[in-house]
Amino acid sequence: MFIRACFFFASLCLTALSLPAQDAKSDAQLADDAYASGNYDLALYAYNRLAFEIYPEIAPRIEMQIGHCYLGKGDFENASRFFDRAFFSSTETAHKNSAVLNKTRALIGQMNYPLALNELYSLQFQTLDSLQASSYYLFKAVCLYEMGQFEAAEQDFLALVTDSSTIEQLFSRPKEFYRPNSTLALVMSTIVPGTGQFYANEYREGVNSVIINSIFVYSWIRTINLYGAIDAFIAVLPWFQRYYVGGFNKASLLAYERMLTNRKAKLAEILTEIDRQNP
Repeated sequence: MFIRACFFFASLCLTALSLPAQDAKSDAQLADDAYASGNYDLALYAYNRLAFEIYPEIAPRIEMQIGHCYLGKGDFENASRFFDRAFFSSTETAHKNSAVLNKTRALIGQMNYPLALNELYSLQFQTLDSLQASSYYLFKAVCLYEMGQFEAAEQDFLALVTDSSTIEQLFSRPKEFYRPNSTLALVMSTIVPGTGQFYANEYREGVNSVIINSIFVYSWIRTINLYGAIDAFIAVLPWFQRYYVGGFNKASLLAYERMLTNRKAKLAEILTEIDRQNP
């Protein structure tokens, strides 16, 4: 619940802005109801209809809500654009902070972590309320974690919990963030085909590599015995080389992908612990 609250606080704090006309209130209610029910296309239609009306007082709210609709649709680029517009059309610091934090969220969705951090660093921390500050720490920690800056990420994650033991335990073995090692997997499969895949916990790929390379080695030796080394070199070696080189390159890639998967799993554990301590 805490994580969800951090991600969605901005839309809630802006819905309280008053509307200057009854028609605008009706249109806004339709848009808000559609957004709350997850009908983002209808909400976008209603919010854009409001945007064409001359109600400058509600412009920041409408632009913010359009951004949230695009977030709900997974269109992070357009979401970021409208959060930018909400920032520049607002005159209140709290609303500007909300716009920046929501744009950061959209950039995280795009996996543009350096730019997301840049947005966060543009904020004046002392102007954030408590929920905004929690979102700040959460987004900053996620960006740092995804960029491989685990020590710095740990400190921001710890700012979100009262009992630090679980978080500290998850960060207590920093070498685990870099395992399995893709270079080691490549070297292992170069020496003995298939072992790099086994090291990366990709057992099916490892067995497949062992079998294929064994078949080519056997074919090479048999061809030498039957027809001579030159024929074996011409007929078998190019195929063996193709699968041998492809095997150790794939072992490296599989190890790297497994490392990223392990990092994602650990991040999920961290976020679950934060959520548990902030019901």
